[in-house]
Amino acid sequence: MKYLLTVFLAFFTLTTAKAESPNLLIITVDDMSCDSVGAYGCVIPDLTPNMDRIAAEGMRFNMAHVQVGNCYPSRNVMFSGLYPHTSGIEGFYKIENDFPVFCDVMQDAGYFAGIRGKVTHSTPYNPYHWDADLTVNEDGSKLHMKDVPSYGLCLTRGIEMAEAAGKPFVININISDPHKPFWFPGDPHKVSK
Repeated sequence: MKYLLTVFLAFFTLTTAKAESPNLLIITVDDMSCDSVGAYGCVIPDLTPNMDRIAAEGMRFNMAHVQVGNCYPSRNVMFSGLYPHTSGIEGFYKIENDFPVFCDVMQDAGYFAGIRGKVTHSTPYNPYHWDADLTVNEDGSKLHMKDVPSYGLCLTRGIEMAEAAGKPFVININISDPHKPFWFPGDPHKVSK
């Protein structure tokens, strides 16, 4: 597998009434090779039409590579800017740290920071500093990691929460379709495109 994560960063120029900063949507995909996406040269036509459209409308990274072959340390490289041997996040465990991570920096800049999925893999310490864990429903139940319709619903809810707070948003939607366990005939969780 060439890349553990495929990352799309889409900058939207939507603004809220009180903010001039662009809204940011970060979409990460677990355990998916880069060449499985049309925008990155997939030879199977129309395999990822929605991802291809987002990549065409936003900004995408063509030379982004992970530093570690598993998601927790890779996400922390992305969200801290530090290599695993520098941050101390080399596996699936939490550490005490004294460095800022992405959601801290964005909140300090006046953003509403929300995340859907992979919350415990996104920052190295508790409590997680995201303004909202969009994986948790309003009734307290937790969404299934492969509930495709919830990706859009969580994004919509996060945008509404940011608007209510009068802030621009940065929302990280983590898609787990390619992650084990794999889809099988009769699986109640459809695959995303």
